[in-house]
Parts: sequence; C-alpha cells; structure tokens
Amino acid sequence: MKSRIRNKFVRIISIIIGALVLGLGMGQVASASDTDGGSAMNGHRIFNAEVILVSEEDPMKTLSLGSAKAILLKERATGLTYKEFFETAIKQESSIDFYEVTNAIFLYMNGALNAQQVADVMKKSPLYDDITAQGVEELSQPFKDQFTGFSVNMSKTKEADTKTVVPSHIEDGDTYSLPDFYVYMVRNNVTMHINYLMSDGSKAFEPKAISGYAGQDAVSITSPVKEGYTIDKPTVQTAFTEAGNFTVNVHYQKIGTPTGTTTRVNAISLTADASATVTTADIVNAATFHAKATDSQGRELPVSVDLSKVNLKKPGTYSVSLSAANGQTKVVSLIVKAASTPADKVAVKQEAIYGLKTLYLYRQPTFTKAQRLVKYSRKSRVDRPMFIVTGYGRSKAGRLRYQVRDANQRSKTFGKTGYITANSKYVGLAYYQKVAQKIKIINTHGINSYQQLNLTGQQKHFKREQTLKVVGLKKYHLTTRFVLSDGQVVTANKKLVQVIK
Repeated sequence: MKSRIRNKFVRIISIIIGALVLGLGMGQVASASDTDGGSAMNGHRIFNAEVILVSEEDPMKTLSLGSAKAILLKERATGLTYKEFFETAIKQESSIDFYEVTNAIFLYMNGALNAQQVADVMKKSPLYDDITAQGVEELSQPFKDQFTGFSVNMSKTKEADTKTVVPSHIEDGDTYSLPDFYVYMVRNNVTMHINYLMSDGSKAFEPKAISGYAGQDAVSITSPVKEGYTIDKPTVQTAFTEAGNFTVNVHYQKIGTPTGTTTRVNAISLTADASATVTTADIVNAATFHAKATDSQGRELPVSVDLSKVNLKKPGTYSVSLSAANGQTKVVSLIVKAASTPADKVAVKQEAIYGLKTLYLYRQPTFTKAQRLVKYSRKSRVDRPMFIVTGYGRSKAGRLRYQVRDANQRSKTFGKTGYITANSKYVGLAYYQKVAQKIKIINTHGINSYQQLNLTGQQKHFKREQTLKVVGLKKYHLTTRFVLSDGQVVTANKKLVQVIK
C-alpha cells in the first residue's frame, strides 16, 4: 500500500516538471540536433539537474520535484541557461514553463483559481493537453502536504531560470550534474476575504478567501453570476500591496426592484489618522496613519504617501500628503522622534543574537497573540535563548523584525523559524564586538583556548570563574574571538564569557 502511494507521488511530481520520465532512464530526453542519431557515447554526455521547491524563510524546508535530464554535447552544456537546458530536456514547444504550472497549482491552493482554470492554463503546454480538473486536485496534494500557506515567488524563480549552467563531473562515466534548480516559495501574509451578499445582507454565495504575499502580482476574481440579479462588483481585484487581512463585499440586487427615491451612495473615501508618531529608525507608509481609500463602489484603493518634505533622520513635526486614485487627498502630521538606541548595531544575516528579556517567536512580522509560536522566558545569562538571523521583516507600522532560526540545540524548539523583535531592550548580539582587557569564564563547563580562529588546535582548558587577560579581538566570519597574551584564542560568546574591569 505504501509503495503504491509513493509511486503515485513520484508519478505526479514527474508530470509537473514535464515529460521527464520519457526516453533514457529518468527522463534523458535528447534532441536530434544534439545526437544526430548517435548514442550518448559519441561525444555526448548525460546531464541532470534536480528541481526543488525551497522556502525562502527556512532553506531546510524543501520538496523535490525530481530530476530533469538531457543528452548534450559537453561543450554545448557549458554556457546554457537553465531555461535552455529545461527546453532541451522536455523537448517540446510550450508557451509556459514548468514552474508556471507549479505557480498555477499554488494559485488554486490559495483560492485565486479554480481547478478548471488551472487545467486551462496547463493545456497551453502539449504535455498536459488531457489534464482535467480532477487531475489538478490530484497534482496539488503533494504540495498541500508540505507547502500549504505558501506561494511561488515567480520573479525570483524566473531570475534563477536565466542563470548560466556550470556542470560538474560526478562519476567515472558520461554523467554530469548541474547545480540544483530552486523554485522559491514565500509564506503567505495577505488574505482577501470576499463576501457575496444579497441586498438584505443575507448570503448569496459562499464567501471566498484568497491568500498570497505582499508584493505578489494582483489577481482578478470573477464574481459568481446569480440569474435575475445585478452585481455591483463583477470582478474583484486582489492587490497584494501590503500584509494583512482585508474584506470586500459584493452585493446582489434583484433586477427591477423598485428603488423609490433612494439614491445610490457615492462610496468614494480617504480616511486616516490626523497624526502619527515614529522614530528615526522606522519606515513610514500608509499603514503608519491607518490610511484607507475606496472608490465609488466601495472597493479598496491603495494610498500614496508623499514624504518629500520629511527628513526621517531628523526629529521634528512634518506635514505629509496622502492621496488616492479616487482623487481624494488629505494632509496629516508626522512626528519624528529620535530612536531610543540610535547607536545599536542591527545584526546581519547569519549572525547570532540572544534574548535579554521574555520574548515570543511569531509567524509573521506583525505581532499578535494569534501569531505566537514559542514563548522564551527571561533566563540567566548562560541560559539565554540564542537565534541565528536569517532575514528581516517589517510590521504594518514599519517596525523592524528579525527573521530567525532557533539555535538552542538542547531545546525542543531547536530549528523553529519565525520572527522576533529587533528591539535592543529585548535582544542583543551574542558575541562581543569590542576588545576588552579581562574576561571571566561563566560557562558551567568552562572553555578551551585554541591555536586557530576556527577553534581547532586545542591548547588549554579554563574552568568557570577563572579570569583571563585579553590583548585583542579578531573576527571569524560572523563571530568574534578574544586573543590572549600568549597568542591563543578563545570564544567571545557572551553566554560563555563576561567582560570585567
């Protein structure tokens, strides 16, 4: 039973990247122009590239789509782009790429397309000319198991598609390997709720929820037709301009319903707070002022913020002009205050940080109780929770967040990913950045000194509470080491040593 399920999974995944299970072995499809009827031995080589879905926020979260293989002259393989390689491997003309098929499936999973619409997209390729709506549902299942709540980052994936291939010989024979090709996945942070309502407020159709990520291309959702009724919004434009939850109501009114003397209300609007306060470290956008705009039919519009008269590096009060495509404008006040810790260093990617006070790990950069994943209670210095910075995020109000991976190896939370505050009152760099004269060992098990900066060539062991004289500080990648008077080095991790006067 398990074998049948696994075989079905492999078959489904192979279909997605094209007819890659045809020809020689695992999809070794060669064009006549390459082989001229000859074999792979006549100056030709077998080249393969693994195709992998990968989460941008957690590179350990992956799903293999299988291998694409082609037989090419060795000289021709060098200098090809991934796009050209895949076209050779699939060996068929198509108006869409395999990752566009993958994108369509995720649009279906996120509510933007129905199964038949995805099937229609896939039929643009002769590889899928017999695909059905039921087949789309089957194809989506492996993705649902691993990547529910994600979308394909099409711009980044298309950019990867244009990169030049550099093959490497992997064994004594005719097989060469190309670097893995990644289809980049982004966790959704935008949801548009669409309600279909009768004139009395009752439900006309089941509501829809369309998910995506901020920055994704907009999608148009066609409203269902109700015979004998007019629709105030035949289509709903879902613009993924910023993270959050948004709602649009579509109203149905019976044709011929008397309206009496009632006139249609013009729903054009632009609302915003009269003022907002930020610091010199914050980003300012429409969300800073809780600004919202609608057109004559009540559809939400983006709000533009004119900061041309604002110096975000200088504290003061400034006038800001808000405007929307409906012609409405509004002048509001922006109060800029000095950041509480202007000299604080922002940790760079792959740098280690640790918690100073009680803090939480969240799913998204805008913090709410519902988004909490893990609570880290305040601990003594040697037990403080440590994290590796993997990226950054901004809340709706523009506050900086660290995207992190839990680095507490003996904890059940080890490896978890999410967002934490970047506020220096709550987190700090885990390694000293300035030279000291003396340090005290605070780790329960002591520390060792080494000959090399990568902490190899162990020399001595120092017990807890011992003090050491320091003559320098050296960087090793994104960590630091204290240099002792004898030239040996020890860790500068604040959980293991403490600077003393």
